[in-house]
Amino acid sequence: MAKLDKRIVVFLDVLGFRSMIKQFESEALANEGNLELEHLESPSLNKYLNILDNAISLISNSNCNYYLFSDNICITLSYTENEDSFLDTIKLVCTLMHDFSQEGYFLRGGIDVGWMFDSDDIAVGIPLTKAYLLESEKAIYPRVLISDSFIKIITDDDFAKKMSDSNQ
Repeated sequence: MAKLDKRIVVFLDVLGFRSMIKQFESEALANEGNLELEHLESPSLNKYLNILDNAISLISNSNCNYYLFSDNICITLSYTENEDSFLDTIKLVCTLMHDFSQEGYFLRGGIDVGWMFDSDDIAVGIPLTKAYLLESEKAIYPRVLISDSFIKIITDDDFAKKMSDSNQ
């Protein structure tokens, strides 16, 4: 049975990634004649994946999923179990933007919160749709936009008090 959970959703588009796919394939195919290899690898693709894995490892929330497909990245975090998820999300996005830009990749995206279904291989819900729409319709330039729903939660007086109490 599909159960919905309150989640933060980050949807990112890696600008210029489609052109890099050719480089990934060229690097891998450069070793195609080596019969000793079990599979082909692309150092550039490995570096790209390591940047994502390293940033995800910074999240203190164990209830985090991420999906990489084509030139898009979707990251979801439960925020009912860990109030640090909001701060973790900001740190994650800043780290990804910095580290990817160092390699020539720039990000455009959106962040929203709300009820959604999220499992190991399925992500469905309004927050994902809203994050995608922020990215595709409003972000235009390399930047990550935050929804009004996300801002409302982190600026709520009760939430702010909890955060300041937990940091003392």
